[in-house]
Amino acid sequence: MLRLTIAAVGSNPLIARNLRTLLEFLFQEQIRLPTYCTKDVTLDTPADLFVCALSQYAKLRQVLPSDRLVAFKMVPTNHFFSRMAAIPAGETIYVFNNYPAYAECLSACCRSLEITGLKFVPIAYEVLSQEEIKQLLGQARYVAGTDYFIRSVLLRDPYRQFLPPDVVLVPARHMISIPSSYRLFHRMAALYYKDSVERFHALQALAAIQNLPAEAAAELEQDILSYAGDLYTASLRMTTRSPHPAGTLAAAAAEPMCFPEEALQRIPAALAKLGELGEKFAVLAAPISVREREFFSI
Repeated sequence: MLRLTIAAVGSNPLIARNLRTLLEFLFQEQIRLPTYCTKDVTLDTPADLFVCALSQYAKLRQVLPSDRLVAFKMVPTNHFFSRMAAIPAGETIYVFNNYPAYAECLSACCRSLEITGLKFVPIAYEVLSQEEIKQLLGQARYVAGTDYFIRSVLLRDPYRQFLPPDVVLVPARHMISIPSSYRLFHRMAALYYKDSVERFHALQALAAIQNLPAEAAAELEQDILSYAGDLYTASLRMTTRSPHPAGTLAAAAAEPMCFPEEALQRIPAALAKLGELGEKFAVLAAPISVREREFFSI
């Protein structure tokens, strides 16, 4: 059966690896998840689907069709916003990231939750000189940023040497938003369903040659509709709305990981069942040529 390859794409290897880590949480090793930098992706890059942050979507659309590309909105978890809300009004938050626009993103998220009175100053380490970064970090009381940039870049040489001893770090752990997850699973479900139907129709054409019992064909068709459809159903369940009022800390907590437990359990189960169907196809197609048999293999 079709085993999807979903490429995690980032502006640099660190971001691409972090995105893959988030995807691994969803797929539990049942999907191939290579990583690529944006600049290295071409139309011929071997992947069924590509996922990226919103900031990379426009660049990737120059080389990829829209039906192969899913842009993820990455949102900080509730813990980050709770810490930001505890910072006194009037303070300056230095935002450590690889590009300047991230500071405005954090500022907008805070304002939407009525966390106001804070000034956000970007420290884009891929844009500023080391001397400029040293000066900004040296005067910082609060430094925010994505957890993987703080852990893997800021707290390593040379930048950690520039931090004041009493600086407060506010790392933001990001998760994939629910609408973004829905878009990805919807695309996956469509690919699995198309692949399953194509294989079933091909098997039907061989039924007369192999004397395939009508009951077996009917059972396979039912399984295809059931398990490929399960992926689609699970993707729809990912759109479950938070019960909390919009614009509240509770809503922010629920939105990033508001995956119904049933949906999370059904997705890997559906993938496993589709793999079992692939084995059935391979057995039923055994009498035909090697070249054709490979079409039915996993």
